[in-house]
Amino acid sequence: MKKSLFVFVAFIFACFFAAAQDTGEALDEKTATVEEAVEEADASLNDKTVAEENAPADEKAGDGGEKASENAAPEFSTGEWNGNLYTNDFIGMKYELPQGWEKYGDEEIAAIMNLGKEFLNDNQKKYAELAKLTTVYHILTNNPLTSDTVCLVTEKTFLGISANLYAKRLKHELEAVKSLKYEVDEISTREIAGKKFTALKTRVSTPLSSITQVYYCYRLGKYMVCIIATSKSGDEGIDAMLKAFR
Repeated sequence: MKKSLFVFVAFIFACFFAAAQDTGEALDEKTATVEEAVEEADASLNDKTVAEENAPADEKAGDGGEKASENAAPEFSTGEWNGNLYTNDFIGMKYELPQGWEKYGDEEIAAIMNLGKEFLNDNQKKYAELAKLTTVYHILTNNPLTSDTVCLVTEKTFLGISANLYAKRLKHELEAVKSLKYEVDEISTREIAGKKFTALKTRVSTPLSSITQVYYCYRLGKYMVCIIATSKSGDEGIDAMLKAFR
C-alpha cells in the first residue's frame, strides 16, 4: 500500500478543518497535525515495504481463498458524469449526486493528482496514463453545509493481496499514527450497490468535532476499489451517503 491513500486522507481532514474558518477557528495548528500524521504514516509504510514485497504466496493471493482475476475486469476507465449521475462500467457502479452536494471536476481532481490540464484533453492518452498510476481518484464529492465527503478510489496492488488483508494493513498504519488519535473498529463487511465490500471504520476526535471515516474496499482484477466516506454525523451520516451508490 502506498502513501498516496494517506495523502488523500490528509486532504479529507483539511476539508473538515477548513470549515472551521466560518467559526473563526485558527487552522495552522490543525493543519500541522494533519501533516505530521501523514509523515508518520509514510515512515511506517516505508518500514513495511520490504515485508510486503516478501509476503508469502498465500498471503498475496488473499484471505479466505480470495484471488485476483484480471480477466474479470473490463478495460480501465475513470467513468463519466452525465449531469448528476456518475457511471463507471469498469468498476460496475453508478453514483447519483445527492441534492445539495457538489462534485469536483476533472481539472480539480487532476490538480489533486498533480496532473496538468493538457493531460485531460485526450481521453485515450488520459486513460492510458491513468492506468499506469498506483492510485486514481475517480469521484470526489462533498456537502458544503456539513463537509461530509465521499471519494471513489482505485489503487493498483502489485502483490495481489485480498481486500481483507488490505484492510488489516491499513488498520495497522492508522493505529500507528500518533499525531491524530484514531479509534479503529474491527474489520467487517458491507454490501454496497450489490457488491460485497470489506469495511474498516475509524473515528478521530479533533478540537472541532468527532469525525467518522469508513474505508470500503473490494478487489477488482489487479486493482483495489475503495470508497472513502467521511462524516461528522457518525453512522447515520455514513449510511445516508452510501445510498447514492447503485
